[in-house]
Amino acid sequence: MMIRVLAASALVLVTAGCAQRLPDPLLIQGKRLTVSNQTSSDWTGVEIWLNHYYRVQVRKLDAGGRVVIPLNGFIEGYGRYFPADRQMVSYLRLTAKAPDGTTVEMVKQFDRHGLDLLLRGET
Repeated sequence: MMIRVLAASALVLVTAGCAQRLPDPLLIQGKRLTVSNQTSSDWTGVEIWLNHYYRVQVRKLDAGGRVVIPLNGFIEGYGRYFPADRQMVSYLRLTAKAPDGTTVEMVKQFDRHGLDLLLRGET
């Protein structure tokens, strides 16, 4: 009996260790943003806000789907595009509607900001 318990425990540990972590659903790599719908529901009316002023809209993002958006594709109210080569991203928020009408919302957490790193002596 003890051997079975140990074997089952080992199997659980091995299986848990092999499980892949899902990538960040709001992933910035270089000058592009990858948005992944990691749910089993389609999203409609997707709005993504960058630094509170710049926005991109996506009509529909299928369940399990993803979309790649260049950062300089975000536009603000006066028609100016996000200057990805001169400005860093400090705020990122996604809102959408699920099929049942509920709101989906994600806000990316940024641990450190540019000047914070310099003041702390980190790079």
